[in-house]
Amino acid sequence: MSHPESAPESSTQDVSAAQDVSAAQIVTAPHAEGEAFLAGVEPVFARLIAQYGPCQLFTSQQYFSVLVTMIIGQQISTAAARTIARRVVEMVQPQELTPERFAEFSEESWRACGLSTPKRRTLRNVLDHLAQQPDFFERLADPAMASQRGAMLRTIRGIGPWTAQMMEIFAFGNSDVWPLGDLGLQLAFRDQFQLPEVPDAATLEQRSIPWRPHRTLATWYLWRSRGFIPQSNLE
Repeated sequence: MSHPESAPESSTQDVSAAQDVSAAQIVTAPHAEGEAFLAGVEPVFARLIAQYGPCQLFTSQQYFSVLVTMIIGQQISTAAARTIARRVVEMVQPQELTPERFAEFSEESWRACGLSTPKRRTLRNVLDHLAQQPDFFERLADPAMASQRGAMLRTIRGIGPWTAQMMEIFAFGNSDVWPLGDLGLQLAFRDQFQLPEVPDAATLEQRSIPWRPHRTLATWYLWRSRGFIPQSNLE
């Protein structure tokens, strides 16, 4: 599903449109317990786990890099997002993608990578926020702040619920994220559970209750049924 580039972040996204900007500082999370749990409570997941094997999702402590990845992936196709992400990597090489390195380049350079005006504006907002709060990501990563992360991220203009949820999955390793507004999740749920139409948020929420506290893993396997997922060692 596409959205106007000038629109604020939509609640309907597709995570497959996001692509890794950096694979450095990877923290591999074990998923065997969650896989066994899901396979035991839901035959659909038993089938998906047997089909795709162990979950390959990993988290990255390069928080700025992950956030850039998710901003790139907002509101555009998988192919376009991966192309833009590759150009961003090429732009900053041979260094890592850090706020300081990214800020060295002009907005014209960002535009040349394919970043739209709203996304350039959001990224500028992120840089300004980090300049004012240099310890922002450190505070986000504090387990004591877990319940406040979403609200803290959404104080940055251009970052909405979807991006905050993706940060929970790909940066902070929250095991129970269930992004109701994600288009890829909605379509995969429809297909895997053989529904006649895309389920509404209330249906998705109700059906997911037995899968707590492993709904991130459930999300991953549903995404996997549709193909590419960031930070999952998949081509």
